[in-house]
Amino acid sequence: MSIRLALLLAAAAPLAADTPPGAETPTRKEAANKAVALGYIDMVWVQHRPVEGFSRYVDAKSIHYPGKPGGSNPEGLARFLKGFPNFRYNVKRVFTDGDYVIVHSLLTGVPGTGELVKSPQPGVEPRPKVGDEVVDIYRIRNGKIVEHWDTIEAIGGTAEGVF
Repeated sequence: MSIRLALLLAAAAPLAADTPPGAETPTRKEAANKAVALGYIDMVWVQHRPVEGFSRYVDAKSIHYPGKPGGSNPEGLARFLKGFPNFRYNVKRVFTDGDYVIVHSLLTGVPGTGELVKSPQPGVEPRPKVGDEVVDIYRIRNGKIVEHWDTIEAIGGTAEGVF
């Protein structure tokens, strides 16, 4: 296990420790799936090594990121990431449910940083973009990501209220 992955897992561990009374304890399978999702995030998005990350963590038959830069093409994603050397993927929360891992994160150094973001609330002035809030949902089978969905929202002003 890489030092970065160990640090990422350690950072997410307190989140699991905050389990409310009556909540289920993650199974071994869920813990392993969480490690796959966080390993993928670390290698692809933190270390900017998508070719290796896809090879290690993504089922070759899966469709990953359809319609996005790089799509299911890790070489294309590597070209995309080279254009954003300050890109950072900061995991804030991780949830597991069987084959599914949900990761709530803050992305900084992203396209459009500094541009004005309109608030969905009426009367709130547009603010400069500081990053993106993202929720990734992974389905994992046999230690590989077989499906991925995400939703992304630009954050204007400050990320403090989001996390």
